[in-house]
Amino acid sequence: MTVTPTHLTTSTGRFAALYAAPPVHYDTDSCIVLVSGFLGSKEDYLPLLPLLASAGHHAYAYDHRGQHESDGPDDPAAYSIQTLADDLRAVATSVRRRRPPQLVGHCMGGIIARAAVIDDPGAFSTLALLACPLNIPATVAATLSRGATLVRWLGLITLRPLIAQWARSEPGRSTLMEARLHTSKRAHLVGLARALAAATGDLTTPLTPTRVPVLVVHGVHDTYLASPAEFESLAQRFGRAAVCLPEAGHNVQIHQPQGTARALLDFWAEQPHATAPLAGFPAS
Repeated sequence: MTVTPTHLTTSTGRFAALYAAPPVHYDTDSCIVLVSGFLGSKEDYLPLLPLLASAGHHAYAYDHRGQHESDGPDDPAAYSIQTLADDLRAVATSVRRRRPPQLVGHCMGGIIARAAVIDDPGAFSTLALLACPLNIPATVAATLSRGATLVRWLGLITLRPLIAQWARSEPGRSTLMEARLHTSKRAHLVGLARALAAATGDLTTPLTPTRVPVLVVHGVHDTYLASPAEFESLAQRFGRAAVCLPEAGHNVQIHQPQGTARALLDFWAEQPHATAPLAGFPAS
């Protein structure tokens, strides 16, 4: 399936996006919105988008305000979790089809998605959390706070050692990682890092009363924010087992796109009024 660059014009702004359309002979009229993580972008979903579209879904991934190819304000205060959640709800409204979209959030994107679901549970059919334990450990919060200060005063160049470390583990994506240092707004990284550093409370309990079905997917080697046992504990709060994918780390949708797509499609097929995915796709 072809992935097409596009822009989504919404009530809160205009966002750079990637769109994969389903085949004309198998269009379930279902929509998926994929939310990227901190220091990420819509391109982090490139391996996953065509798989979801091939199963009959209209699949969109977008850049947050100030992230990569989306413009945004120069004030760090404009990048709170609530503001980005408002943007997400506007995006979901702009692409909605017959039913509310299925929502997928990677890492920080899951925290943004959580806030959007709490604000308006009826706007989304389901929520899938990829490598997102709905928890910011104190050590990570402290790192984010220090990083925000460094980026504010010294610029995005201070992130180059971190990006170089990531690029060594995913050399095929090094050009994208480097490009995002130049295209993302400094205010986006400063403001969002501060917001995430402050989000150290209970992020799970307020989500449970929404009754929006939740799926947790993580890589077996991902211990960046949580252990496999902690991912499983979170999943059990929502009445189902976590999906732990082999040979995958934090970027589970990149390391295991087929397995991630299979987990998502099976999850959506369980929901009321769901249209079953094409038999045997994607391969397990």
